[in-house]
Amino acid sequence: MSGFWQDVRFSLRLFARSPVFTLTVWLLLGIGIGANTLIFSVVDMLLLRTAPVKNPKQFVRLVEVHPTGFVTWALPNALCEQLQSNPSILSGVICQGDVDVAYDNGAATERIRINSVSGNFFAELQLRPLMGRVLTAADDNPTVMNAVVSYEFGKSGWVARRT
Repeated sequence: MSGFWQDVRFSLRLFARSPVFTLTVWLLLGIGIGANTLIFSVVDMLLLRTAPVKNPKQFVRLVEVHPTGFVTWALPNALCEQLQSNPSILSGVICQGDVDVAYDNGAATERIRINSVSGNFFAELQLRPLMGRVLTAADDNPTVMNAVVSYEFGKSGWVARRT
């Protein structure tokens, strides 16, 4: 054990002789440890944790594979409606897809891409709102495009509002 303490004292003397090198080593170690912690936290949050729903292993995502090899998870509305109307195939069907809409901010109109979901999205996933209400089956009416739900990444809930 005395050899260990001799090695420690020797290394401390070497570090004292070159403070710039010592500071550089400690800085690089700190940056490396911090970067690894950040990367693992993101991987853990996105890939390793299961979805915060009951029985996540019962969920299935249907995708459409085009002949060119392009894969999309935005299935046609007719197929979603057909699957929803036939509960013997799947117990619950959530429809989801990206849609381009016109947004008028008062000064100009611009095209934005939104993620459109069916009215049963939150009920099937058993998600509760932080404020307001979530979408319902009444919001599935295509003429009623005024239900907006926003989610802030890192927050603990969904926020819904009527526009």
